[in-house]
Amino acid sequence: MPRIITRSPSSGAAVRIALVDLPTGWTNVIEAPDFDTPDSDGNGIREVTPGEVFMSRPLNVTNKTATLRWMELRVISESGAITFLGRWIIPGMDQGLLPVQGLSLFKLLAATAVGDRLQARAELAAVFDLFGSALEKSADIHDPVTV
Repeated sequence: MPRIITRSPSSGAAVRIALVDLPTGWTNVIEAPDFDTPDSDGNGIREVTPGEVFMSRPLNVTNKTATLRWMELRVISESGAITFLGRWIIPGMDQGLLPVQGLSLFKLLAATAVGDRLQARAELAAVFDLFGSALEKSADIHDPVTV
């Protein structure tokens, strides 16, 4: 996701997730952004602040074929670590709910090109549609003070 240039980071803007005809290769469902905002000191300089995507609801997946098929989800962290979330087998012409609610994806480092990513893939291409929503906001992080 590109860096979001704004006057102030959102405290929770809803974003739509719509992925039609999920392919067989790992595909980004959603990625955490960061925000390019005016410096809080008011000196006219801009700063990059961390961002977060909070999955507030399950994802809905629809199998558009008459045959039982599987699809998978994983998370790739900003550092590149991969966490496999699972494989779901969805009956033909049916829907399933993928329990990702409560999952937070972060973009904490300004120097990295991408933040945490939720990815999906299908057993066969063009079998599944994936829909849902999430909240995109600034990340609440500690600002350590050295003593």
